[in-house]
Amino acid sequence: MPKRASGPRSRNGCITCKIRHVKCDEGKPGCLQCHRSGRQCDGYDSASQSQLRRRIDERRRASPPRPSISPDHQMLVRRETATERQYVEYFFRRTTQAFSGYFDSLFWSLLVPQLSEREPSIRHAMTAIGALHASVELRARRVQQVDSPPDERALDHTKRQHGLDSDYLLSLRVFGDPPRKPQGGTGPHRGRAEDHIPARSDPDGGANVGNPLFREIRALFARMNVQASLFGRLLFPLQFPAWDAARQGVAFPSMSHAREVLDQLMNQGLVFIRSIGMTRSARDAASQRKFDAEQRQLLRGFEMWSLWHDDLLLRLGARIPPVDSCASLTLRIYYHTSVLCVRSALERTEDIFDGFTADFETMIRHSEEIVRVTSSSSLDAHAVFSLEGEIIAPLYYAACKCRHPAIRRRAVDVLSHYSKKEGMWDARRYEAVAKLVIEVEESSCASPPQSEQDIGSLARVYEAFQPEEVELNPCRVLLFLKPQGEGGDWETRTFHHVGRYRKRPDLIEIARGLNCVPMSEEYEKMISGMLYNPLAPELMEARHRCRCAAADFNQLDLRKLSCDEATETRLELLRKVVGRVGEGTYVEAPFTPDYGRNIIIGRETFINFNFTALDTSLIVIGDRVQFGPNVSIFTAGHETSILSRRKFVEFGHPVFIGDDCWIGGNVIVLPGVRIGEGCTIGAGSIVTRDIPPFSVAMGSPCRVRKTIPSAEEEEQDPRNAYRDMRGNRPAE
Repeated sequence: MPKRASGPRSRNGCITCKIRHVKCDEGKPGCLQCHRSGRQCDGYDSASQSQLRRRIDERRRASPPRPSISPDHQMLVRRETATERQYVEYFFRRTTQAFSGYFDSLFWSLLVPQLSEREPSIRHAMTAIGALHASVELRARRVQQVDSPPDERALDHTKRQHGLDSDYLLSLRVFGDPPRKPQGGTGPHRGRAEDHIPARSDPDGGANVGNPLFREIRALFARMNVQASLFGRLLFPLQFPAWDAARQGVAFPSMSHAREVLDQLMNQGLVFIRSIGMTRSARDAASQRKFDAEQRQLLRGFEMWSLWHDDLLLRLGARIPPVDSCASLTLRIYYHTSVLCVRSALERTEDIFDGFTADFETMIRHSEEIVRVTSSSSLDAHAVFSLEGEIIAPLYYAACKCRHPAIRRRAVDVLSHYSKKEGMWDARRYEAVAKLVIEVEESSCASPPQSEQDIGSLARVYEAFQPEEVELNPCRVLLFLKPQGEGGDWETRTFHHVGRYRKRPDLIEIARGLNCVPMSEEYEKMISGMLYNPLAPELMEARHRCRCAAADFNQLDLRKLSCDEATETRLELLRKVVGRVGEGTYVEAPFTPDYGRNIIIGRETFINFNFTALDTSLIVIGDRVQFGPNVSIFTAGHETSILSRRKFVEFGHPVFIGDDCWIGGNVIVLPGVRIGEGCTIGAGSIVTRDIPPFSVAMGSPCRVRKTIPSAEEEEQDPRNAYRDMRGNRPAE
C-alpha cells in the first residue's frame, strides 16, 4: 500500500468538508468542492472535526422527539388518471429542466414539487404544463384529452380554496398563466412584472425576505422585468437592495450565484436608465455630472463582475460541462448588452453604437455557440423551450443597434433559423421587426452600405415600438427617428406587419393527411397564417382543380338517379372536392369552396344550400353538425392598407367547429374563430370571436346568451323529453 504523502494539514476547511473528511479548497463564501458534489456549504468554523461531531450530537439530544406517524401521515393517494400521472412525471423529468434553463433552480427542482404535495391546484397546473410541453416537443396534433382538463381543475380548485398561505399565492403567480405565445408590446411581457409579486411593506420584502420561495419568484420576475425593460418595453425596475462591488470582494462559487449578482447589476442599470428618461433632451451641468458619476460606478460594478466571472471559469477548468458552458455564454451576452445600454444612456444620438461593433460581434458569436452546443450535446431538454429569455432579445437588440451591415445580418440570420421557443420572445416576430429597421435605415443610402459610417446619423431609428397590448393582425410598428438631428423634433413612422412569422407545424401535420393538397412552401405559409403569394403556380392550379370538381358536384343531374344513388354519388363527388369527409355526411348543392382540400367534415353532418367556404387556411367541421342555408366561412384576410392590397398580399387563419353544433341560416364565420362543441349560433349572426362549448350565441357581433347542458348531462336528466326518444340517425 503506498505511503500517504506527508506535509502540513490545513485546519481552515469548511464545516461540510471537515465532517465528510475531504480536502476543502477553502473558497469563499462557499467552497467549490461542496458545489461540485451538490452539497450546501455550511461555511467556516475553527472547531476541529471531533468538536463539530460533538456539537451535532448535543443538538440531536436537545431536539424534541419526532412524533409517531399517525394515519393522517400515510402515503397520499391522489385521484389521478394514468395520463395525468404521465404528464406530472414529464414535468419533473423534462419541464423543470426547460424552466430552469442552464442554471440550478431550487424553485423548480425542489420548492414547487414540495408545494404540489399539499396544494392540488399546483399539482393540476403541473399536469397541464407538462401536457403542453409534451405536445410542443412531440409536435403532436393535440394533447390527448383527459377526463377533466388539468388546467380547468386548477382554476376550479382555486375558486373553492380558503385560507390560502403565502407559498400557495406566490406559486399561483407563476402557474396562473401557463406558457403561451407572447402577446403584444415590443417586449413580450404585458405589464410590470412587479404587479405579479405580492405587495411588500419595505424594499427588502418585509416578512417574506427569508422565504426561499419568495426569493426565487422575485428573482424570476426581476429577470423577466429587466429583459423586457431593456429591450423595448417601458417597464420600471423592482425594489431590490443595491449591489456594491466594493463590499463583496469574493469570487463566485457557481454560475447561479454569478447570475444573481448580474441580475442585481442589471436592475441597478435599469434604475439609472429610467432616471435619465427616454427623450434624450439636453441636461444642465449639475445633472450631467451626477449622471456621469452614477454611470462610472455602474460600469465599475460590471467590470468587477466580469473579472470574477472569468475567475470562476478558470476554477471550473477546461473541461467545463456543456450546461455550464451555455450558462456562461448566456451571462456574457447579457453582460455585454447591459454595458452597452448603460454606456449609451447619456448619449443624445445613435452614433455612439458605431464604437461598439466588436461587442455586438461578440454577442452574436456567443449566441451562435449556444445554438451549436445545445444542438450537438445532451441538452435536448433545453433545445425546444425555455421559460425565460436567452438569446432572442439580445440578438434583436444587436440587429437594431449595430449598423455594420454584415454583423447585423448575422444576428437576423440566427433569429431566422432559431427554432427554440423562449417564453418571453418570438424569434420570427422580432426578426421581422429587425428587418424593417434595417430596411428603413439602409433605404437612405445611395448604394448598399459597406460599414457603419454609411448609415447617416439622420436616418437612424432610435426606437421601435409595437403599441398594442394584444397581438393584432395586422401588427402595427412605430419607428422613432430624428431627421433634423439631436436638437430636432421626433418623427414617427407607422408600419404594418401582417400575419404570423413562423409556420404552424400542427396545421401542416393535419394537412399532410388530407387528399391531394398542393404541399409546397407557399401552401405551408398560407395555411399557417403567414403572408403568402396567392399567384404561386401551384396554388392557382389547386384553385382551378377545385372549381372543376365543384362544378361536377353542383351540376349532378339528379333526374337520372334514384334517391339512394344520388346520395352515394354526391358523397363520392364530395370526396373529390374536400380534404376529408366522414360517412353519412350530406351537402346540398350549390357548394362553393375556394381550395376545397383544406376542408375537413366529420360524420353525419348536414350542410344546407349555398355553403360558401373560403378555405385559405383549414376549416375543420366536427361530427353531427348542422348548417342552415347560406352559411359562409371565411379564413382569408386582407389588410386595410390600400398599398398592401395593390401588392396583393394575403393571410389566413383556421376555423374550427366542434361536434354537435347547429349553425343557423345566413351565419358568417370570420377567420381564426373556434366554435366549441354543442353550440347553437342564431340565424344571421356574424361570429368574430371564439364561442365556448355548450353555448347559445347570436347577434352581430355574435355574443353568448346562455349555456346549455351536454348530451351526457341530458341523458342523466330523467325529466328530459328526448331521453327515451328513438333516434332517427342513419346508423340507428
